[in-house]
Amino acid sequence: MRSRILSLTATTLTLVLLSTSAFGQQPASPPPAGQVQITAKDMCCKGCAQKVAGQLYTIKGVKSVGVDLPTRTVTVSLGQQDPATLGALWHAAQRANGGPTQIATETASYTLVLPKTSEEAEQIRKLGTTQQVVVGKLDSQQTAQQIASRLYELKGVAKVRVDLQHSALVLETKPNTPVSAWLVIDAVAKAGHQVSAVSGNFGTLSIEYAGDPAHEYNQASQPRNGAVQR
Repeated sequence: MRSRILSLTATTLTLVLLSTSAFGQQPASPPPAGQVQITAKDMCCKGCAQKVAGQLYTIKGVKSVGVDLPTRTVTVSLGQQDPATLGALWHAAQRANGGPTQIATETASYTLVLPKTSEEAEQIRKLGTTQQVVVGKLDSQQTAQQIASRLYELKGVAKVRVDLQHSALVLETKPNTPVSAWLVIDAVAKAGHQVSAVSGNFGTLSIEYAGDPAHEYNQASQPRNGAVQR
C-alpha cells in the first residue's frame, strides 16, 4: 500500500503564521443550517454580484444565491456542506474574480489569511508546492497513518511527512498537479479528524469550529440578502 512510505519520524517544521487579517473578519453571526456565507472582497457592484452568483449556480446542489453588496457577503442555500463542496463554492467565487476571503457555515468558519509583510511573503514562497496541515489531536503514529492513507488518495500528493510535536502533516505535491487545500481538509475529515489550518503558496486557510473557545460570533443581525436570479 502506498501509505507504507509515510515517514513518521518527527521533522523540523516551521509553521507559516501570518498576520491575522481578512476582509470582513468574522461574519455577523453564523448562518442557519443549510446556508453558507461567503465573503467576497472584490465583489463591488451589481455586475460583480451577477457574475459571482452565476458561477455559484454552476455548483451542484446550490438552490439559491443572495447578495448583500455593502458587506460583500454572498449567502448560498444548499444541503451538502462537506469541505469538498465548500471548496467548489470557493473556487467558483475565484473564477468570477470575487476575491473570496472567508466561508462560514453553521458549524465552522474558514478564513484565508494572506501575507502582510515581505518576510511572510518569503515564507510562503519557500513552501513551493508543499502544504503544511495542522490537525487537531494528532497524538499518535497510528492516527497519523490513518490520515496519511486518506491523503495519499488525492491525485497529486507525492509524499506525506508528520511532525507530531506540532500536530502537523507536511504534504509534498507534484508541481504539475495542484492539490486544493479544500480537498486536503475533506480527506482529513473523512479520516475522522479536523484541520485547524492549511498553509501553502496560496496563503493560510485557517479553520475555527463552532463550540471551540476561539470560535466566537457577535450577536449583530445578519446581512440583508437580495436574491440574484439565474
